Amino acid sequence: MDTNEVGGAHKPSASLNMEDNGLSSTKKNINKMTYYVTDVPPWYLCILLGTQHYLTALGGTVAIPLLLSRALCLQHDHITQSYLISTIFFVSGICTLLQVFFGVRLPILQGGTFTFLTPTVAMLSLPQYKCPE
Repeated sequence: MDTNEVGGAHKPSASLNMEDNGLSSTKKNINKMTYYVTDVPPWYLCILLGTQHYLTALGGTVAIPLLLSRALCLQHDHITQSYLISTIFFVSGICTLLQVFFGVRLPILQGGTFTFLTPTVAMLSLPQYKCPE
């Protein structure tokens, strides 16, 4: 450590103080928000992030009807599976539009949830609901 002795007291050098100021400046920049609530990002970033959001939501939205189709004895009926997938996309779109225009007005996708999947599959696995062979 670089110190100057003046009257028996140790004082840090000027170069060390400048490093501390640089660190605090870096910490301030890390905590600074990129966009605030009223800011609008550039159009190309909106398209990129919207595509990312869509592709992320696509897997979860399609997975729910496909997982339910086996419990509903529809694993070999591809037409009915496609109706289930179309229905969840339609209902997700309607719920998202309602939430955007009348809710908190944030661009949040209202999709299906996996929460009810386990109890539904558990009830459909009871003996009276078994698939015919």
